[in-house]
Amino acid sequence: MEKLQLSYSQISLFLDRPVAWYLSHVKKVEVPLALALFVGGTFHLTYNLYYSNKLENSNLSLEDCIDIGASLWDTRAFSTRENKDIAWGAAKPDEERNKFLALVKVYYPLASSIIPSSSEQMFTKAMPDDIELRGVIDLIDNKGNPIDLKTANRLPYKDKLDWDMQPTSYATILGAKTLPSFIYHYTIKASVPYTRVVKTFRNTEIIRWFSELLIPRVASLIRAGIYVCDMTKCRACDFYIAGKCGPR
Repeated sequence: MEKLQLSYSQISLFLDRPVAWYLSHVKKVEVPLALALFVGGTFHLTYNLYYSNKLENSNLSLEDCIDIGASLWDTRAFSTRENKDIAWGAAKPDEERNKFLALVKVYYPLASSIIPSSSEQMFTKAMPDDIELRGVIDLIDNKGNPIDLKTANRLPYKDKLDWDMQPTSYATILGAKTLPSFIYHYTIKASVPYTRVVKTFRNTEIIRWFSELLIPRVASLIRAGIYVCDMTKCRACDFYIAGKCGPR
């Protein structure tokens, strides 16, 4: 049996839009990158550099972070390939750049209060039936708390975060029977940007459900080649919007 590598994001995509998972991870079909993902990715790169420097006892200033963020944005957004592949829609790149730098600025005080023990660390866990669960944990603080950095247009409801599979996935990868604390650092892209710290946890029952029931079920569907989407979600799908999938 061929080894199947899965991550939280893959599992989440498969459960939401199986055909999109197939097009992305099997057929390797490329579609324009959603603006929200571009913003979030550039934000992560910026603060990964910040936390990596902090691990080396080198504290970057706010001005340093803004300069790094601006440079990363320009490099990613205006290179030939990336500029073509970002779904700007009606957004204006210069305005979005300014909004992004405002996010970098507003998150800095929270970042400066964190003592990291690791940043952007890859973890893997061998599962039964030749499944490997993989994940990159944005940040682990000096108390051992996993922290995930998020950018969003609005703060999600707490109930949604309590059922988010990302903390459950990380608990599984780390081999934890419980996860007493998982911390989200949300930076919200509003007219006046702001940050929020949201905490959640995972108990043994949820972690066992994820590792012993959900992962094997997803793996069995993938290996059987069963990809059936809920057609009501097509119009919000990147592949549908790009004309790569579904009825037009």
